[in-house]
Amino acid sequence: MKLIDINEVCNMLNITSRTLRFYEEEGLISGVKSQSNRRQYSINQIEIIKKIIILRTLGLTIKDIQQIQKGDSELKQAIELHKAQIISKVNSMINKLRLLDEALSTLKSNGDIFEKNIDSKYGNSINNELISNLTKSFIDGKYEEIHNRFSDKLSEATPKDDLTCIIEETLRPIGKFILIDTIKQDEKINNIYYSYLRYEKLGLVIKYVMDGTEITGFWLNYYEI
Repeated sequence: MKLIDINEVCNMLNITSRTLRFYEEEGLISGVKSQSNRRQYSINQIEIIKKIIILRTLGLTIKDIQQIQKGDSELKQAIELHKAQIISKVNSMINKLRLLDEALSTLKSNGDIFEKNIDSKYGNSINNELISNLTKSFIDGKYEEIHNRFSDKLSEATPKDDLTCIIEETLRPIGKFILIDTIKQDEKINNIYYSYLRYEKLGLVIKYVMDGTEITGFWLNYYEI
């Protein structure tokens, strides 16, 4: 079996010897010691290192890679979950920017930002039977009941099978449903509603745009829990 010296591997892959030793300490790779007490790696181990570098570039953690190597997690599932986590962080930052803009707008008009009461993480819960029932249908996997409420224009743009596919792809990386965090009406636009659902790995927010009892807009986004 051909073995390649650690320095040559570092030059080949443009990484440091410290990184390789770290991967060894975490159990991701295994090198051998030469007679001169230097670390060496087989061609097979080098291929594993290349894959680790790619996964790290994609943003996967050491723990993610360990689970993939052990067979506890599929590569596609790990990447989907990491993507979902990034989306949740982006959504969180966008929400924070919106709140900062609102605070600045209040201050510019000489208002008091401390007068606003925040009753919960996502605002006041509302009692809306239709939105509650639509959300329950979503949780139960009865997507046809949601699609039946779509306006003609939205139904044409998103056929029932497409809606099912979108929902299933969105739910795939976040695990089992846990509970409903809250259901709320938009503070500024009274025909927009949000349902915040908690899953094992992330939260999911459903945004409904309503025209009477018709759904004219329907979006899914992740949020951090």
